[in-house]
Amino acid sequence: MSEVINSKEYWEKRFAEKNWEINQGREQSKYFAELFKVNAPQWLINHINTNGLSVIDMGCAEGDGTQVLSEVFSGKIYGMDFSKSAIEQAKNRYPEIDFFCGDIRELPQKWDVLFLSNVIEHFKDPIATLKQISQFANHHIIVMVPFEEEPIEEEHEMVFTYENIPVAIGEFNLIYFNNTVDFPEGKVMYHGKQILLIYSQDQEVAQKLFIDDTNAFISQDSSLELEACKNRYLQAKIALDNELLVSQKAYVRIQSLEDKLKGLEGEVFIKNETLSNLMSDIENKDKQLVQRQENIQQISSELFELQKAIVEREDETDRAIAEREEWQEKYDNLYVYSCRRDGQLQDILDSRSYKVFSKYFKPPMQVSYKVLKKIKRICKAISALNFKEAAREIFSPFNKVVNRAKAKINSKQLLRQIANDVRGMRIIILPPTLDWSMPLFQRPHQLAFAYSRKPNTVVFYMTKNIQYDQIGFAQKVDSNLWVVNELYLNKLCTVLHTASQKILSLSWTPNKFYCDIVKPDKLIYEYIDELEIFHMYGTEMEKDHQELMAKADVTVCTATKLYDQAKDKARNAIVSTNAGDYEFFAKTPQYEINPLIRECIKPFRCVLGYYGAVAKWFDYDLVKKVAKMYPEWLWVILGIDYDKTLGKSGFEKFENIIYIPPQPYKELPSFLTGFDIATIPFLINEITLSTSPVKLFEYMAGGKPIIASRMPECLKYESVMTYSNAEEFCEHVEWALRIKEGDPYWDKLKIEALANTWDAKTDEILEAFK
Repeated sequence: MSEVINSKEYWEKRFAEKNWEINQGREQSKYFAELFKVNAPQWLINHINTNGLSVIDMGCAEGDGTQVLSEVFSGKIYGMDFSKSAIEQAKNRYPEIDFFCGDIRELPQKWDVLFLSNVIEHFKDPIATLKQISQFANHHIIVMVPFEEEPIEEEHEMVFTYENIPVAIGEFNLIYFNNTVDFPEGKVMYHGKQILLIYSQDQEVAQKLFIDDTNAFISQDSSLELEACKNRYLQAKIALDNELLVSQKAYVRIQSLEDKLKGLEGEVFIKNETLSNLMSDIENKDKQLVQRQENIQQISSELFELQKAIVEREDETDRAIAEREEWQEKYDNLYVYSCRRDGQLQDILDSRSYKVFSKYFKPPMQVSYKVLKKIKRICKAISALNFKEAAREIFSPFNKVVNRAKAKINSKQLLRQIANDVRGMRIIILPPTLDWSMPLFQRPHQLAFAYSRKPNTVVFYMTKNIQYDQIGFAQKVDSNLWVVNELYLNKLCTVLHTASQKILSLSWTPNKFYCDIVKPDKLIYEYIDELEIFHMYGTEMEKDHQELMAKADVTVCTATKLYDQAKDKARNAIVSTNAGDYEFFAKTPQYEINPLIRECIKPFRCVLGYYGAVAKWFDYDLVKKVAKMYPEWLWVILGIDYDKTLGKSGFEKFENIIYIPPQPYKELPSFLTGFDIATIPFLINEITLSTSPVKLFEYMAGGKPIIASRMPECLKYESVMTYSNAEEFCEHVEWALRIKEGDPYWDKLKIEALANTWDAKTDEILEAFK
């Protein structure tokens, strides 16, 4: 192997390429666990099982040893290893045990008992590592390591002997050791020596456990540092046939240990050594006292500086007060001027000349202004060779007249049809946010279709005819789905009284006036993004947002961060993320690659794809860095330049980055099928911390490996590989390119895609009413 021995990459490769199994790694894991099972002191097993203590097997490899431990201990058993491949194998073989991937030096919580079998000798500084992980133990630390190893294995970093085995690890003291660990029947898979070490934090418990046990090595006070006398204890154990080595009273007091060791050589040496340590402690205390005096002097100096700063701050406060009074005077003058100006303006409005102007001259001037503005838009479209837009501008006034005429003619007939459709039905009204016919199919459109598929439900999607819609009065787009012009909202409400239930779903606060007009039986308020990204954001929107959360029967939060903000202010807040149209995107493999990229992708080894908006939250720098590192990888970026930041990105300098303007929603699978890997390269900021990307679930349904930045809403899914930097991103790409057909990863994608459909999300929302 080319990797550094004992590195994460080294072990990951050993497990991934089955080198571990080939070299009987599984058998050795099981052997050492059974070795512990045979040689473990019964008092330890009784104590752990009686109190139901949790045990974690640290460095469990593929879980074979952990399975043996589950037969020894009756409490909760966990296994962990820093190799993803090893943990995946362990989960598949022993699903009844909780396994997880992680570093033993960075555990997410504490366990009662830490078990390390033939693990710690692989670290550069095993003793320091033991001290570091001791913080994750509540009661005991059990360690098995090779003892007096000769010759040393290539993967082992240290030989453990009597001289270097610590009697204390942080607050844990060595209470038991056994250097004759072996199978009674002579079963051998490892020809070297093994030593079993048990450390405990609770000395009183350990004292009770060790009554009548003469194989315990006890340290009563770690501050006396009994390193120097350890060899003497062990020599005495060998010389006196294990009878005088340990005394139960030695666990409580050093004096009792000295009483038990009377007559042994070295008693004077031990006392002198203890005295020397005490003298050393006194010297250290003196040094600490001197250091504290110096600290006091330093604090006094800092206090003087703070007092000086307070005086300066008081001067600044006086200046600020003077400035405030000056600005107050300016404001008062402006207010007087404003009142005077308002009076003059009212005089003008009340004058006869202004009334004549308003009646005879203002209307034609307004019409002229609108005509000139439309001519400007037509000329702009023609100069850009956008004849379709120019034609739309030219004929839009006529279309509006025609649509109004059609709406007037058809409104009665359509109202009768709507009245028939809603009688006895549940209706859901979605106020306007996006035109129904816009190219991108967003959350409001998906929700409208999903709600309309519910039994006995009719959905009304309101539109303002902003850009893409040309709806006269109303248009039925599906069996239980209507698109209605907002201008006719009052007329629509006249026929809704026959419905069994009226539900209003708001996602934009300026639409709150719908509550007064529709008078719904139930109100849904959708908190789908940070408010600051919305059009018309300001203090008024913040105020309306708070009122709607307090008023709504259900407040739907699409991200955990949004839920944390809303849970104490909303009547009934739930988390319901975005979703994907599974039926539509699951057909991705059946699509031919879109002609816009078909030829472009052929020369490249890998195609990294993204579709959606590109804006200030898009990580342009990561894309450029990866493109520079791997010229054989192609980036395909498809979507709208939301805030005009794309032009400053520098993408045009890279031959392996191509940008494609927005395409119709129905064409997205033809692009997705050309991606080898689907990506969401977003920066981590206040906006993306609350973002639940719709494309995430469409990628899942399309069956594409997914790599995304560490956004909280992406960390929820096992099928999403997340990264913190460009190097991790590239590692995920290389792994994704090696995924074989039949790998469990593909099942994860499908399971998570099916769990996050729009039908499932609308069920969650409607269920929340209960």
